[in-house]
Amino acid sequence: MQEFGLDEKKLLKQAAAVVDAYAAGLDELDFDPEDVQHYALVAMYCSFLDFCSGIVALYRSRSWWVAPIVLRAYAEAMVDFVNLSRDRGYLAYIEHSYYSQSLTFCSGVASVPKLAPFAASEDFAAYRDELKGKLKDITAQGAGHIRVKDRFKMAGMEEFYASIYAKLCSHAHNNLDALEARHLAPLGGGRFRMAVRNDMPAQEKATWLYTALSMLHDATLTLRETLRLRDESRLATARERWKALSRRLKPVLLA
Repeated sequence: MQEFGLDEKKLLKQAAAVVDAYAAGLDELDFDPEDVQHYALVAMYCSFLDFCSGIVALYRSRSWWVAPIVLRAYAEAMVDFVNLSRDRGYLAYIEHSYYSQSLTFCSGVASVPKLAPFAASEDFAAYRDELKGKLKDITAQGAGHIRVKDRFKMAGMEEFYASIYAKLCSHAHNNLDALEARHLAPLGGGRFRMAVRNDMPAQEKATWLYTALSMLHDATLTLRETLRLRDESRLATARERWKALSRRLKPVLLA
């Protein structure tokens, strides 16, 4: 992002400090671990901190193009986080998804000849039957499959789905545009060479970094509201660091 007068190393150091400031707030998260909704939300929030730390680390290692792939998983988790914070019953849909995907895994294992002995074992059969039973129970409670698009709609994030998420998906899937951006380096005269760690346009770098940390900030506010943590002074350091970083990123985003 040198063309915008930004020292990328200093910027990433500032981004890491933002994540650290939010992570420091974990010390005050006093919640009942027997409350499954609260436990799940705190666990998901910890994952968001890991996602953000990982994206900063990818930038530092010049692996920018991996960041949007990570960010796509982060965005889907954020949607579940928002929906669960609003509706305790949403946890049943998360469980339904887990059991369904696990049974898909079981079916896949059973179809691979080399894994036939494992698929025929008593332990595997017991695991599969347990999953079937749990899926049946959760379905009986009214839970079912929810499309990704509908999950975003439930969270009030339709515009995010139609714009940022759609772009993230183009990175996650190996379409030609994404592959060319990642691995074709121009040599001039219409000639190219294959490369790894190609640079990413400054606007795109700024967009993904801003999106990751913006979601972390929003998740922090949502979690505090759900847990009824009212002492805003505890957020002061993180909030100021985030505001300072966002001010530096805005000129790049709006260029």
